[in-house]
Amino acid sequence: MDVIHVAGEILRVVNKHLYEVCKRKVFVTLFFGVIDPATKTLTYSRAGHNPPVWRRQADQSITLLKPPGIGLGLNSGKAFDRVLAVETIKLTTDDLLIFYSDGITEAMNEHQEEYGEDRLMNVATVTDGMGAEESLSAIFASVSNFLGKILPQDDQTLVIVRVTS
Repeated sequence: MDVIHVAGEILRVVNKHLYEVCKRKVFVTLFFGVIDPATKTLTYSRAGHNPPVWRRQADQSITLLKPPGIGLGLNSGKAFDRVLAVETIKLTTDDLLIFYSDGITEAMNEHQEEYGEDRLMNVATVTDGMGAEESLSAIFASVSNFLGKILPQDDQTLVIVRVTS
């Protein structure tokens, strides 16, 4: 069984389990991805979670990875299975992937403005040439500067992947 079928099957099994155990009182969002370093591919699916940012330094493009998918545990599986998509992208050297919690994009400043996906994508372009740790620090600094004196209202989680040769 290839990685596309495995990824989809894992999400289907987890969805069914959560639906049965939680009785629709709770649901979970997630981004599921498998990076193959040998082929430099990312095979991924999204169950209602924030779309990761993919910055391609080589051609200066930036994309939100948004395959369709709904949260885990919301239904018994028919609707979940119908909308679930598993996609694959080819990564190149210096590509940046940003995985984040909604506490990043929904961070609200004193003017009741959200940080948002546009600001996150803009700061991603500034990180070209930086390593993963430097990129992580730059994004956290950008969110902190945006918030000013306001404390974060939610968790702020970031996972950064920088593709190397």
